[in-house]
Amino acid sequence: MTPSSLAAYQERPSRDFFISGGLACRLMYRNEGIGGAMRFLLQFLHGVLPVTRINLICTSKDLRNIVPLWDSDPKGISHTQRVRKLGMAFQLVAADDLERAAVINDLSAIKEAVKDDDAAHRLPFYTQEALVRLPLFERGSLIFLINFWSLKRDSFHPADPALLRALITPLAREMGKNFSEELLPDFSLVERSESCEALDLCQGLAEARAAVRRVAPTTSTVLLLGETGSGKGVMAEAVHALSARASGPFVAVNCGAIAESLLESELFGAEKGAYTGASQLRLGYFEYAAGGTLFLDEIGELPLGAQAHLLHALEKRVIHRVGSPRPVPVDVRIVAATNRDLREMVRAGSFRQDLYYRLSIYPITVPPLRLRRGDILPLARHFLGVKSAEMGIHVPTNIPQEEVARLMAYDWPGNVRELGNVVERALINHERGKPLRFALEDEAGTPAPDPEGADWPTLRELEDRYLRRVLEKTGGNMAEAARIMGVHYTTLHAWAKRTGGASPEKDTGAGRKKGRRARGEA
Repeated sequence: MTPSSLAAYQERPSRDFFISGGLACRLMYRNEGIGGAMRFLLQFLHGVLPVTRINLICTSKDLRNIVPLWDSDPKGISHTQRVRKLGMAFQLVAADDLERAAVINDLSAIKEAVKDDDAAHRLPFYTQEALVRLPLFERGSLIFLINFWSLKRDSFHPADPALLRALITPLAREMGKNFSEELLPDFSLVERSESCEALDLCQGLAEARAAVRRVAPTTSTVLLLGETGSGKGVMAEAVHALSARASGPFVAVNCGAIAESLLESELFGAEKGAYTGASQLRLGYFEYAAGGTLFLDEIGELPLGAQAHLLHALEKRVIHRVGSPRPVPVDVRIVAATNRDLREMVRAGSFRQDLYYRLSIYPITVPPLRLRRGDILPLARHFLGVKSAEMGIHVPTNIPQEEVARLMAYDWPGNVRELGNVVERALINHERGKPLRFALEDEAGTPAPDPEGADWPTLRELEDRYLRRVLEKTGGNMAEAARIMGVHYTTLHAWAKRTGGASPEKDTGAGRKKGRRARGEA
């Protein structure tokens, strides 16, 4: 530090001055929210510290995602930034511990480290020269940070973070105490896979995403309902990522893929000698997920015997390994998923009612892709970009209009998973210089429209046609139609009402006669 900068530091007010400012900032936050508090901080620091810009961000602890919450620069970033090399840049300046204060008086090293990352060029590093970064509070895998920027290098003294911490501590306590979900970024910003990024594009999942954000910080069991391939697994990862267990393991188990004879040992473990071939102690999925989240996919496939043991584990928070009477305490959060109607299974006696009520504390329905057609094109473009990069195939970024029409008209029985497969097949079959073409499998019995056709039906007409076709097949039986379509009865009834489709009262024609003939009635 130069003599002039040292003199400037010695002229700064005392710590008590910053404490009083912090109390005033807390009142400003109560009255005017984040914006008012941040504007107060900037005015308070004017002429006291060389701060020219303040921003408040939320980030995942791996620094892959930067989510701006407020910025004093009106041209500052206003949307999520995915900066691939930002974590490495912080490590270069020995400031990768986000839970501690950091003083970076020369940002040139970071600029050099991220020079090839276009997203980084939109961050304050490229307009500022020095930084003091302080943590505010944490929520699960997310941490909220406040950044104080300066346009001059070597602006900050090593003791400045202590003064600024005294200033922001009342604000941090107030924000942490009155934490609002409005501050929490969308769950897909802290994804564990590229699929979460795809779901972020889906406006049709807004309600499901909001439900995930509400329940994730709690300890409640979550039940995800929806068709195969609709995104239940990614929703489960999101619940984990936004919970206080985010630093723990996320263990996914497909209950339908395990042989019934092995289910109990797979879930709960087995002692040495418990059965032939058990030569050593075997831990089960419950113990592997200790401190984290256990995702039980296809929960409707569990046999009744395993259901009883699962219920005991959920209620008592203990398990019994196969071959041992000794209870083993387990600390896991359960997220379950199914594409089946568990209530109908309860009525049929194939699923325990007490387990159903234990699992369905907080059900979230993930609607099928055909009921949110506005998501088809954004997802197709997303998969096109991701998969072409993975496969090293260069294709035009635009999708031909006739192919857009075909994608929008198709019923997508395999949902998002099928759409991703269709895009991958199109990339494999693509010939250089020719337009992209998608091969659609007619699994739902709906013929693919003629690409040259000009008279395209509206979305409402397509939904109505599909609903009537299924009701004709079931003879007007709404419950059976809901089973075929993979949706709940109430969802189907609401769809029929919204689209003007057939209902049991309206379906008095050929469909009902066909149903009577199928049942052998006159």
